[in-house]
Amino acid sequence: KEVVMSKKRSLKEMQRAYAHHDQGIHDADSLFRGLLEDIGHVSRPVRKGDLLDGMLPLLLKRLMVIWDISGIDVAEAAWHKYPGACPYCLSKRNCSCITMKVKPEIRNAEVEKFRAQRSRMPQSLEDFQKMFKRIFGKINDDLPIENSWLHFVEECGELSEELRCGNSQGAIEETGDVFAWLIAMANKLGIDLGDAIEE
Repeated sequence: KEVVMSKKRSLKEMQRAYAHHDQGIHDADSLFRGLLEDIGHVSRPVRKGDLLDGMLPLLLKRLMVIWDISGIDVAEAAWHKYPGACPYCLSKRNCSCITMKVKPEIRNAEVEKFRAQRSRMPQSLEDFQKMFKRIFGKINDDLPIENSWLHFVEECGELSEELRCGNSQGAIEETGDVFAWLIAMANKLGIDLGDAIEE
């Protein structure tokens, strides 16, 4: 059964549609095992220098169901962690603090001010891609895709740990990071995930 949606649907609507589509078929544990299999399948072409663009929509679909089963709204989690700016240096455009040997600490009071600007929160997947491109586009363009993939895999592991340990706040933070690295790879490869996820 296919899930067909407009790319202008909100990310929340997309998550609900995919979760409803798979509801009752999987539990979080089996979905994480499936995600691990997908990561293994994708790692081989990445290691060999092949593009992984065809797998990114599949990974996003699986993650949306995992987040839904876990009670995590991906749009809210992404905005919580990345409220229109880098949470470390607060740059709204072309952040490069990832290249620093020691990342600055998150400045919670300042980040809270950004979070409060809810009218600026992206709604569609396309809008989130544009936001992340604006904030991290330059550094993501310079970063080899293999590095972005490794960051994504690392964050998936951290998300799994937070969910396994029952740390809901930690899982929200890690969801933001997993989503950001998936978007970084899509942006680097020029993939419109809103279109690709429909195929």
